[in-house]
Amino acid sequence: MNLKKDHQTNISWLDECRRIAAGIRRRVLRHTIKHGGYLSQACSSAEIFSLLYGHAMQLGPSEGPSIPPTFLNLQPGNIIPQISGMLYNGPRAPNLDRFFLSPTHYALTL
Repeated sequence: MNLKKDHQTNISWLDECRRIAAGIRRRVLRHTIKHGGYLSQACSSAEIFSLLYGHAMQLGPSEGPSIPPTFLNLQPGNIIPQISGMLYNGPRAPNLDRFFLSPTHYALTL
């Protein structure tokens, strides 16, 4: 992260992170109302994920659709890249960041 950016640039990326966090909360709320889930953990981590994905991490272009497909209730161990989220991190490359998430309470946010 370049801390020597001018004030206007800082406002621009900060506003974008706020927009991303608000979008995360809307999607999490809609999903939780319809299917249940961990609303408080997902909403409280929206800023963290928006900063990581919107500004801090170096990712390649997303290879997934802008609106993810509906999650299918798969059996454990059934990882299908088209719905697992792997496509949204961009291609694997040594110069790009990868994100790994362990606590399932935050998976809805991701």
